[in-house]
Amino acid sequence: TPLAGTAQSQPIRKRLNFKQAGELYRSFTTEQRANLVRNLAGDLGQVRNAAVKVRMVSHFYRADVEYGTRLAEALGVD
Repeated sequence: TPLAGTAQSQPIRKRLNFKQAGELYRSFTTEQRANLVRNLAGDLGQVRNAAVKVRMVSHFYRADVEYGTRLAEALGVD
């Protein structure tokens, strides 16, 4: 599709990349949190590259400390 006019990009001033994910996790019940961690661990447990697992766990940890910690324990990731 042709573009007419001016386009520009600007950096995002407030960078809260993991805030929404953490808020969503904290809004879940204890059972929902357990189910989420179990499901994620099942999928991430199939990943063979350890560096990828660590990186993904670090993202969940940034969203919520409990979230990342529980997932790390389930995956055996430090």
